[in-house]
Amino acid sequence: QDIFKQRLTREQREAIIKQTVDKLSDNLPFELMANPERLAEEARATVRGIVNEMRLTLSAEDLHAIVTQVVGQVAGFAYLYPLFQRDDISEILVNPDGKLWVMEKGSMDFTLVKEKVDPTETDRVVEALLRQSGRSLTEAVPTVSAKLGRVENTELPALRGGARVH
Repeated sequence: QDIFKQRLTREQREAIIKQTVDKLSDNLPFELMANPERLAEEARATVRGIVNEMRLTLSAEDLHAIVTQVVGQVAGFAYLYPLFQRDDISEILVNPDGKLWVMEKGSMDFTLVKEKVDPTETDRVVEALLRQSGRSLTEAVPTVSAKLGRVENTELPALRGGARVH
């Protein structure tokens, strides 16, 4: 068997993903989360560094698959990304039961868009929003409402003028 065509084991792949997610998640600015291309560049460089430390060879296919998975986990707003692409939303709300609601511009009512959001993804989004807004979530303050600042150079219309997330 050609050594250059060996595939990663599942354990190796999981270890690379975990180490990359851990490195990138530490103090990740929201601006990077909102720019998937830049986040993918950071993830790609981090994966390559980890693979070198592990003395492994990584195919282009494996690199792409790992980076895609890392970006999804690190960004943590896979379920919000389609909403950020819209320019007709004024507010986004995630209830404790995991229901995701949006309020369209000019409307007074929220519309249910998803029945159940993954709590881990929600935690990542909340942490990133709180870092960006300088606020915290505690038992004494169990809810948060954050106004996102403008994100320049983004392809996400909802973030160009800032957005409100509850």
